[in-house]
Amino acid sequence: MPPLSSAGGEKRKEKKAKGSKKKAPNKGDEKSSNVVATGKKNRKKKPIKPADDKQQQQQQKQQKKSKRKKSKQNQLNQLNQLKPKVNVDDVKVACKVFILRHAERCENMDESEFWKKTERVFDPTITEKGATQASVAATHLLPLQKEHKFSCIYTSPLVRCVETACIVAKELNLPVRIINGLGGCTRALRNKDINHMELGTLKELQEHCNCDETGVQLTRVDSQEGTPFESILDAVTMELGHNVLVCGHRETVRQLLVDTEDEPSAKVSRKQI
Repeated sequence: MPPLSSAGGEKRKEKKAKGSKKKAPNKGDEKSSNVVATGKKNRKKKPIKPADDKQQQQQQKQQKKSKRKKSKQNQLNQLNQLKPKVNVDDVKVACKVFILRHAERCENMDESEFWKKTERVFDPTITEKGATQASVAATHLLPLQKEHKFSCIYTSPLVRCVETACIVAKELNLPVRIINGLGGCTRALRNKDINHMELGTLKELQEHCNCDETGVQLTRVDSQEGTPFESILDAVTMELGHNVLVCGHRETVRQLLVDTEDEPSAKVSRKQI
């Protein structure tokens, strides 16, 4: 038999070599394959930072916060510089109100014949020590009267306040005006309508305070306002912006601080009042 030719074997080798060769994929094909396979484009993964860099990260955050605070503070400083500087003394205040608490009161009815006679348990008079306290207060108020020039003294309708106001009014040469709303804050009358309570009449109070002898003009002002703050606003409105002196109770000061919602209300304790 004739020997087999090697041509067929060479052809087979060439076919195998061609099958083993693969076409290099295009860049566009890679992107499309990635999109089909994952649905998202390949994203570069952030390198994982070692644990030693955490402190540096915290420090960087703190530095950024401090820079922000400084920038805000600088902006506020710039705004404050743009604002016109106002001197408090140059500002014209519409009205100034000075609060005076009543003098020491009696604790037992046996201490005061007038209190026994009225039979108003909630309405005591002042003691002898209280009368001296009121006169001392009047001496301290004299320089304020020269500086601020009070137009009158507004007082609570309760006897202890009217007595105190009349003693001060004699020294300052001021009229006294009774306004009911200043007395409604007391513990005894807090939950009652003071405008419908049986209080001392104007004539009774004038005689008790010796207004004819002292020359103090004692009158009553019609006001339906309930709280001390509203009563003082009413009084200021009636005085048309003049400075006034108000004689009230411990609760008067407390309610004024609460109603105005001012910062000193948090700094003043009940014991200090």
